[in-house]
Amino acid sequence: MGSVPVNKITDHYQLTCGICSETYKNPKVLPCLHSFCQNCLDSNIRPQDRTLVCSICRLVVPVPAKGIEAFPLNFFINNMLTVLAVQNPTKCTNCEDSSQATARCLDCVENLCTNCVVAHKRIRQTKDHRILSFEEIQANEVKEIIRCPSFCSVHPREKYRSSITALQDKTKRKIPVLRAAVEEVHDVTRDLRERVEVVRDTIHNTIQNHIRELEEQERQLIDQLESISSSKEKVLTSQQEILELDLENLLSSCEFTENVLRYGNEAEIMLVKPQMVSRLQSLNDHESQCEPEENEVVEFSSSDQQLSKVIAQLGQVSTSFVFPMLSCAEGPGLSRAKVGHKSTFTIIAKDRNGEPCTSGGDQVSVKLHCPNGPPITADVDDNDHGTYTASFTPVSKGDHQITVHIRGKPIQGSSFDLQVTSGIDFENIGPMLLKFAPNSNKTNDEYYEPWGVTADPEGLFVVSDHHNHRLQIFDTNGRLLYQFGTRGKADGEIWYPAGVCLDKSGNIFVADHGNHRIQVFTREGQFLRKFASKGNGLGQLKGPCGLAVDSEGRVIVAERDNHRVHIFDSDGQAIMHFGVYGDGDGKFNCPRHVAVDQDDSILVSDAGNSRVQIFDKKGQFLAKIGEKGTNKGQFSCPAGVAVDSEGHIVVADLKNFNVQIFDSAGVFVKKIGVAEESKNASVFSKPTGVTISGNGNVVVADRGHHCLQVF
Repeated sequence: MGSVPVNKITDHYQLTCGICSETYKNPKVLPCLHSFCQNCLDSNIRPQDRTLVCSICRLVVPVPAKGIEAFPLNFFINNMLTVLAVQNPTKCTNCEDSSQATARCLDCVENLCTNCVVAHKRIRQTKDHRILSFEEIQANEVKEIIRCPSFCSVHPREKYRSSITALQDKTKRKIPVLRAAVEEVHDVTRDLRERVEVVRDTIHNTIQNHIRELEEQERQLIDQLESISSSKEKVLTSQQEILELDLENLLSSCEFTENVLRYGNEAEIMLVKPQMVSRLQSLNDHESQCEPEENEVVEFSSSDQQLSKVIAQLGQVSTSFVFPMLSCAEGPGLSRAKVGHKSTFTIIAKDRNGEPCTSGGDQVSVKLHCPNGPPITADVDDNDHGTYTASFTPVSKGDHQITVHIRGKPIQGSSFDLQVTSGIDFENIGPMLLKFAPNSNKTNDEYYEPWGVTADPEGLFVVSDHHNHRLQIFDTNGRLLYQFGTRGKADGEIWYPAGVCLDKSGNIFVADHGNHRIQVFTREGQFLRKFASKGNGLGQLKGPCGLAVDSEGRVIVAERDNHRVHIFDSDGQAIMHFGVYGDGDGKFNCPRHVAVDQDDSILVSDAGNSRVQIFDKKGQFLAKIGEKGTNKGQFSCPAGVAVDSEGHIVVADLKNFNVQIFDSAGVFVKKIGVAEESKNASVFSKPTGVTISGNGNVVVADRGHHCLQVF
């Protein structure tokens, strides 16, 4: 605030207590920095818990043990009240003569009479004090008058002010934010009132329209009633007129005949006899319609119950309790997705207290922002109980962002970082990107024989070292992180490990080829369990090689020596096996590796028959790929097999020294590792295991070159 003259203090500062509405008397400052008279605070103590409630901000303040007196005095208000006192006659506060004060010492904070002013200027301790006459004070600024000196020599003014000033500056930076919030709340309140009026008019107009429709229906029904009544009355009136005429004819004829017979002689009777006989005979022959030709039946049948139901369901007034900034989203689709595959996540609407909402109906919008191209608007399904399901299908891989808004405002955490990966980019795949082994300085160790390989969702590679009887974990750059396992038959010991795979929990399954069993380890290498034993019965294995886990957690095992595929549940209990030795469809000759696709179809590299066979999840033969040969789409000894999320099939050919890619229909697409791609004799030598990483790279375990290669 700018400079304020003393005589304008009351125009700029509030000097009345918020409780008693009178001028402050001994104002005390509460922790919330609001001030009230000491006596007013005393009278407002709540005896049950010895607390005060600030009448301005409603803060609950504990009363100190020493009472209200312990709260600090508001020197600012007190000094301003003192300054205001100079506008009225006042006594000297420095002496006991009760003389009229004429000036004020700003350092001593005292009102001085003329004699004290002279004495002040003579005494050495006070001669340098700032003394202003009351006239000068009236024309001065408030900030100069109420500023009292600091008598602390240890803490100079600027030092003890600096920490408060810094905190004040930090606090003041929140003022524009709160002002904007106040304005926004004000705008929402205004919009709410306007919206209420619009909805009120809508309700009124809707009801009035239906009332007019009902009134029009009333007029139509009454017109219909009047028409029926008029028609019926016309018939009845006509009938009544005819019956009345017939009755009159009977009465008059009978009366005439009776008079003739009573008063006439024979000659007179004989004279009119023919007419009477004729008339009476005619009346007797005439049949009057005595039954009413119409009836009084007029009914009104209404669909009251149906109409009542319709009226009850005519409309409803609804509102939203959603507080977007406390609402949240969860689900796998928020962080990872695959190109061409539908991803979903759930939006949970919450109210201003952070409690989940129990009804839907809010406007929820979700957009997927792509690195290239326009954003994709996701589909949002209202689950009608306060949650919403968002679904989208990415069209490109890379880093994306998901934004979620409820009623135009972002929810908690929005925007979300999304990593979109894809299947094999077979148009560009081919050049080797990485080559690695346990010893980064030696990628041709003849004692290192990587056999099986798999990749986890975090990009780590798990490799079975067949010759050294151990498992190894590498990072995405091919750096060995750790390894475990020794040769043996005890739990946790391995004898010529072959295929490896991971379940949804990240546990490692390994085909313990030499021990004819499957062992399960944590990703850190801790032994968990084992299952199966040597043999050819259900639940027994002989020469297990390839491994895979399907979406149900079933463990698929290729048995080289039993020429079959065995299926176990996630606990290691045998479910079934299929296949026998032979070269017909569904038969095997030394099956080496297995893989499962998105539909849980089982792919088996049938090494001895130079082909890959495909079965459904129940072991029923579906199709086969390849035949013996060295051309495209032909095999000499197919080994590792893998399938990506888009259905591309990758097959490592152990004796043709290449890796081939097929589409989901089994049609040859591309071959990698052919001799012309390298100045060396061949890129591969005994490519055995193969897997596809989350970003679509093909990883090959090359036993002959004693390393792993990434394409």
